[in-house]
Amino acid sequence: MAVFLGLITTMVSIFLALGVMLVLETPFHSAFALLFIPIGTYFFALISSSGYLYIKRKSNSVNTKVHIISLLFGLLAFVGIQYGEYKLTYINEDNNVNYNFVGEHVSNSYLKGDSKNKINFFEYTEMKLENRKIKIRDRIGQFYGEGFIVGKRFLTIRYIIEIIGFAVFSTSYPLFKRKK
Repeated sequence: MAVFLGLITTMVSIFLALGVMLVLETPFHSAFALLFIPIGTYFFALISSSGYLYIKRKSNSVNTKVHIISLLFGLLAFVGIQYGEYKLTYINEDNNVNYNFVGEHVSNSYLKGDSKNKINFFEYTEMKLENRKIKIRDRIGQFYGEGFIVGKRFLTIRYIIEIIGFAVFSTSYPLFKRKK
């Protein structure tokens, strides 16, 4: 029962992250505060294993195995969200990425300089790490300029933080305390 509820909350986390991405037209699951605090990761990782941890904490059977399984739910949510982002990514006529189904799907595009291989999920993930614009907001929510492009090393570090965040935050479901 706990694993089933864990799978349901993982699917809820995935669909909620993708729904927010469609509404906001930006991947909120990859949102960071102060460039290195993964706020989007925290929110969706907590949801991903909440059902499983709720049942386990209710039955007072929390141990290392439970935390490892909840960690796997967090990583499953991370992969599901990343794959969902790939499936919802389109490229318009101006070669800009959008999530509102305008233009060609990214899988119908070809890699730069290669007319044989279309972009698959793994190449899309690598392209996300090549260069990306980072936008900074002030307290009111206004963006500073058009954003700036950061390098692969910076984005790889953030991507690793995001993966670790999903793993760690999915094991720390704080809303339900253990029975004494």
